[in-house]
Amino acid sequence: MPDGETQRPSREDASPEGPSVFRRMYRITADGEATFEEKTRRLIDLGRRHLDLPFGFLSRIEGANTAAHGGRDASPASSEEGSGPEGATQKILYASGDHPLLQSGKTCPLSEAYCQRTIRREELLSIQNAPTDGRAAEPAYDRFGLGAYIGSRIEVEGELYGTFCFASRTPRARPFSDEEEALVELLTRWARYELERQRSRERTEQFAELVTHDLRNPLNAAQMNLHMAQRLLGDEGSLAGASPGAGGEEAGEDGAGAEKPASEKLQRHLRISRRALDRMEGIITDTLALAHGAQNLGPDDLTAIRFGDAVRASWEQAGTAEATLRVENTAETEAGSSTQCASAFLAHEGRLQQLLENLLRNAIDHAGSAATVTAGRTEDGFFVADDGPGIPPDRRETIFEAGHSTRDGGTGLGLVIVQEVAKAHGWSLSVSESESGGARFEVTGIDTADPTEI
Repeated sequence: MPDGETQRPSREDASPEGPSVFRRMYRITADGEATFEEKTRRLIDLGRRHLDLPFGFLSRIEGANTAAHGGRDASPASSEEGSGPEGATQKILYASGDHPLLQSGKTCPLSEAYCQRTIRREELLSIQNAPTDGRAAEPAYDRFGLGAYIGSRIEVEGELYGTFCFASRTPRARPFSDEEEALVELLTRWARYELERQRSRERTEQFAELVTHDLRNPLNAAQMNLHMAQRLLGDEGSLAGASPGAGGEEAGEDGAGAEKPASEKLQRHLRISRRALDRMEGIITDTLALAHGAQNLGPDDLTAIRFGDAVRASWEQAGTAEATLRVENTAETEAGSSTQCASAFLAHEGRLQQLLENLLRNAIDHAGSAATVTAGRTEDGFFVADDGPGIPPDRRETIFEAGHSTRDGGTGLGLVIVQEVAKAHGWSLSVSESESGGARFEVTGIDTADPTEI
């Protein structure tokens, strides 16, 4: 050990300094009265003290296309490793310490931050001595002047969110220990868990608000029309007892004219009530489907399914007598073709049916009851396309938002269910223009299966 350097005291429970850092971390995270922000700030201060680093922060990375580099640093020695995605930014959400550029609300290009390296790695990034490690020539060192750094990427629901980091201007005399790295990793996992819970709560509140609003309108309509029907029946439950001229209709002299208009009005009010109740049932069904569709699936939940069989079965439920279904690029339709796609793939049968039925129903709603709908396999997925008017590019992002509907009376949850079912399988969903100018929904990332297992 170099002269003048003393060994760091133990941080375990037996230490006279008090509880271990991990127990102190637990006490902070278990505080049921504290908000996420309060816990985060206390954890940042805990990490600063334990790591003996003056700066700590949690960042949000915006505009980074993690798919472009797989979210990982495949070649650490690459000369392009230090370049962040063009246009991406780092925003400090919570911070502690007196560094002027590492304060809450501060932003910078991702290409000029240490975090652009962190998000590319599976494991955390630790830098003991930036100048001697060859970092002094990089934009991040020039901008922030950090001599030591440790940070880890935060993923929320499988997507890049940001980073949890600690740093100092001066280099460290020794590498980060296993215990210190474990602390940063635990802090990152805690942040991921809390952010995922936060998103889940937000979605629940959003859906609850949407369902409450959508249920209230048909409920009011049903109540009003049942009330009107009751008035027409009269106190004795007789149509003949309905007041002459109710609803603006004049009765005949013999009273027969009063009974017929009352009967017609009664039937009309009951039809409106039935439609309102049917709509409420549809909202409840879609909401339950959405709740189930959002649950992640494991290997034991998946079975081998032939796409042709699945889409035809879904068409029986979603299709119309006037519409036409075409199935392409499956083993049945392209036997012997060099472009043939393997028909069988792994999926949850019930949720796949939800996804296909909603896509097929959406195609008919969008293109008309006499639409021609084409469904088929691609190299790593499948698609559903229609010959309708299509979806303008500037609206393609919003169609997957809750409440968006292309038809009157729609719940606005159909495509949200499609997206959630795709996510639960680990698939990707996109929308583009079909060959006929209509809408084309494509699912990619599926796992093929042996058709003999079916």
